[in-house]
Amino acid sequence: ATVTISTTGLLVKWNKIDGADSYIVYRSEKTGSKWTKWTVLGTTGEAKNSWLDDKIVSGVTYRYAIRAVDNKIKSGYVATDGMIFLEQPTLTISNTAVGITGTWEKVDGAKGYTIYRSELVNGKWTKWVNLGTTKETAKSFTDKTVKSGNQYKYTLRAVNGKVKSTYKDSNILMYIAAPVLKIKNEANAVSGSWNQVKGAKGYIIYRSELKDGKWTKWVNLGTTKETAKTFTDKTVKS
Repeated sequence: ATVTISTTGLLVKWNKIDGADSYIVYRSEKTGSKWTKWTVLGTTGEAKNSWLDDKIVSGVTYRYAIRAVDNKIKSGYVATDGMIFLEQPTLTISNTAVGITGTWEKVDGAKGYTIYRSELVNGKWTKWVNLGTTKETAKSFTDKTVKSGNQYKYTLRAVNGKVKSTYKDSNILMYIAAPVLKIKNEANAVSGSWNQVKGAKGYIIYRSELKDGKWTKWVNLGTTKETAKTFTDKTVKS
C-alpha cells in the first residue's frame, strides 16, 4: 500500500488481490517513539482499492495496513512507512508599499513553508516559480520583485522534510506600487503631487489632521482620474 497527502487527509491505495471480496483497512499512529495498536478503520468492497482517512490531525504521523478478505479468510499484511499529515495552509495576499505580502496561519507539524508564484504574461499564466522556503515560525512573506501593473498569484505548501502538504491558489492580484506623495502650501490650500504609477486607474486621496496632539482617522477626500498627478485641498484651515 502507498500513502499520499490529500486536501482533507491521507489517501491509502493498494493493488487489488485476485479472489478478494473485500479489504480491511487498519491504522496506527506514532506517540513519542512508539506506535499505537492497530485500529480498524473499516472494510471496503472488492471493487475498491483506496481509502481516504480524513479523521486525522495535522502534525501527527500515521501508518496503515491492508488485509484482503475472501469470505472469512484474511491475508497477512505489511505496514506502510509512517507518513506525517500536514494540512493545507490558507494564503491571503495584499499590496504593500514594498511589494506583495502573503500571510497564513501556522500548520501543526510544519517545519517551514515553500512559496510559489505565477505571473500573467500575454494572457497566460507562467509556470510556478519556487521563491524559497521559510523558517518554521514564519507566518508571512513579502515578494519585493513584483512589477507595478502586472498580475500575480501565489501558492503555499507546508513542508516537513520531504513531506509536503497540498496547496491552493491564492486570489489573483495586480501589484500597484505605492505613489510617492509630496505636499506643499498654496495661497489658500494644500496641494499634492505624485509620480504616475503603472497599472493605476486612479488615485484615492486621504487626509488626517493633528488635533490635541493626536492624528485623526484617515478621511477619504475622493478619487482622481487615471491621468491625474496633482490635487488641491481647499478645505484646510490655517
